[in-house]
Amino acid sequence: AKYVRHPYPEPTGSDGEVVVLAGSYNPPHLGHLEMLRYLSKKHARVVAIIGVNPNKKYDVSPYQRQEILRAMLAEIGLTNVEVVVWGSIIFFHAHAIGAKIMYRGIRTWKEDSPAEKYLEFQNLAYQLYHRYWPIPTAYLQGAPSLSGVSSTLLRSRLAAGDDISDLVPQGCAEAVRQAYSRIR
Repeated sequence: AKYVRHPYPEPTGSDGEVVVLAGSYNPPHLGHLEMLRYLSKKHARVVAIIGVNPNKKYDVSPYQRQEILRAMLAEIGLTNVEVVVWGSIIFFHAHAIGAKIMYRGIRTWKEDSPAEKYLEFQNLAYQLYHRYWPIPTAYLQGAPSLSGVSSTLLRSRLAAGDDISDLVPQGCAEAVRQAYSRIR
């Protein structure tokens, strides 16, 4: 699988492709936005898929997270990124929209590779089982300056009532605080 390291190579323009970056975005933060910014420069259309795992309990509905992420994207001016909520296997939606690559964001290869490679294998096997030609997975390293930023850290700060201005765009901080106010 392709591995795109940070600093990201400067795109020479849009390649005309549709790609996806799936995650729980629970909640979205600057690390997610940095990856989406790069993908939006490189590809014609980027779909941020908020995956819903029925075996997990979320503090905030995926539709609230969708609205928060949309507001963040608008604040930083990304117009070719759309946000969808998907409650099934991601590759089904990726195939339906004609995606050419399924990106996975990782902090470091050393930290995230075992779980990510397992997921890549599952995606490959399941796509073949369902008689789809596999959409390749590519890994996108998060910016090292944001490696400490995570949804877990953000939720922890929200629960403690701490400042989150270094984790989310300024114009969206209050919306994030309000959506996650129940976790205190």
